[in-house]
Amino acid sequence: MADLPKEIVEALERAGAAAEVAVAMVDRYPEEYRVPILVSLLRAASGWNPGARKPAVAGDPDGGADMVVQDYGESPVGGLRAAAAAADVDHADLERIIHVADDGFLRLLLRVGGSSKAERATRAAVIYCYIKERGFGQQDVETEELRRLCEEQSAYDPPNFARNFRKSPWLLVIGEPRSKKKKYRLSAEGAKTAKIILQELLNG
Repeated sequence: MADLPKEIVEALERAGAAAEVAVAMVDRYPEEYRVPILVSLLRAASGWNPGARKPAVAGDPDGGADMVVQDYGESPVGGLRAAAAAADVDHADLERIIHVADDGFLRLLLRVGGSSKAERATRAAVIYCYIKERGFGQQDVETEELRRLCEEQSAYDPPNFARNFRKSPWLLVIGEPRSKKKKYRLSAEGAKTAKIILQELLNG
């Protein structure tokens, strides 16, 4: 058999190492997200990019597998890049409008639009939950996180805060609806809507 070109051998070696790492790490994500995450990891590590955006990996211009393990979905940068890949938006654009605080809170540096406080609050909450889920593996978000988010977005309406979320088809209440310890999770429709809102926000 003829020797393969050096660049092909190197690409295959990177892809093989990445495949082993990727298969081991996707178990931490819900089953329905594993295939796209696995594909994104292999693209980043092998350099394969058939016309689609390749999620870059922080600190590693070659997309090596070792750096994927350290950053993808775990560090603030890795989490935002994972969310950007899931939403099909440019990670650099997303990183400009999201700041990850030391306590894990996501600060939206851009005002989310809407025709009312309820609409602005819900749209911001959907974006927040999407990034938490797709970027950091946190499917359920605490009420206080969303309350803080809405306050910073000038969209907090105390008397109707919980009711607006409860009425939304984009969010599911986890736990007793009237409990202060309840959490919120994206519905299937909410996940699709969050992706659309993010794309509009970043492309507008």
